[in-house]
Amino acid sequence: MNNMLNSNLLNMLAGVDKEKLEQVSNIVKNMSKDDLNNLVRMLGMNNNNSQQGQNNN
Repeated sequence: MNNMLNSNLLNMLAGVDKEKLEQVSNIVKNMSKDDLNNLVRMLGMNNNNSQQGQNNN
C-alpha cells in the first residue's frame, strides 16, 4: 500500500512546474497575515465542498 502511495505521489510531483511553484511560494511569503488567513479559509471551504461532493456520489 505504501509503495503504491509513494509511486502516485512521485508521479504527481513530477508534473509540478517548479518555476510556477517558486512564483507561488514567493507570493505567499509576501502576503500579509490577514491575506494568508483569508486564503487558508477559502481553500479550506473549497476542500470541504469537494469532499462533500465526493461523498454524495
